[in-house]
This record gives sequence, structure tokens and C-alpha cells, in this order.
Amino acid sequence: MLGYVASIAFYFVPDQSGIVGLRWRLMLGSAAIPPLFVISLIFFSPESPRWYMSKGRKADAYYAMRRIRNTPLEAARDLYFASELLQAEREIMHGQKSRIGLLELFATPRNRLAAQSSSWVMLMQQFCGKFRENRGGHLLWLTAHRSLQVSMWLRECGGRRPGRTADRADHT
Repeated sequence: MLGYVASIAFYFVPDQSGIVGLRWRLMLGSAAIPPLFVISLIFFSPESPRWYMSKGRKADAYYAMRRIRNTPLEAARDLYFASELLQAEREIMHGQKSRIGLLELFATPRNRLAAQSSSWVMLMQQFCGKFRENRGGHLLWLTAHRSLQVSMWLRECGGRRPGRTADRADHT
């Protein structure tokens, strides 16, 4: 939504002498305004209670927790849970001295599969954007439509169990 507003706001800006394409440059540069606003808010945000607990500053942790909880009892309860979790994390980390950091990401099969899958999805998202930019978007929609037809056909052919219908209301 903000992109459309920025596009409309800079649409009528005339080109200055010697600067060709000032409008698209301003539109592109306007995308930096919201992140700059968020960066400026970092200086006004408090530290997290968990960070205070990890540094041994329990009074500051309680004060920070009081700011985000409704009652002092809830703040004390959540601070106790955070303290117990930090203690459990310390015990786990002392028991695993050999596997730390990136090594654990690739040494554990579950983590390795998750990293590979998420990397593949991110890579394909980039290709989809580039494909659309290069005027191939209509082919993308045709391919998606065709794969939907094929998946529906496969479901009709072999996706249902014998003796059951899809529109049966009772599941007894």
C-alpha cells in the first residue's frame, strides 16, 4: 500500500536539469524511509528481561518485565520461568562442547534438511520474481493452472480410498 502511495506522490515530479528519470529514483529511494523510522525507534526500546537475566541484572529484569505485564505477580512468574529456562540452557550448553554454531546446523540431519529446504524455497522465490520481471509472468500462471489440473486429476484417479465419498457428511 505504501508503495502505491509513494508512486502516486512522485508521479508528477518533473525532471530536473541534467537528471533523467528523477521520478523512479525518488520512488526507489522512498522505500528507505520506513526502515529509517524503525531504526530510530531502536534507541527508545528497552532491553529485554531475558537479556537482563542473562547478565545477572535481576532487578532491571523485573522492572522491564513489569512494563510488559499487567500485574507484579505475572511479572514475577514470567521472570521465574525465564530464569529456569536460562539455567536449563546453560546446563545443555555445558554438556555439548563439541557441537556448536554452524557445525550443529549441518551435523544434525533434521537441521540440515530444514536448512536445505528453506534455502531452496528462498532461491525459488527469487527466480519467481525475476521470471515475472522478464515478462514471463503469463507463462507462470499457465503453468500453475496446468499443475492444478493435473493435481486434481490425480486426486480423482487415485487419491480417494475405496468405499468413501468426498461429500459424505457423517464420519462414523
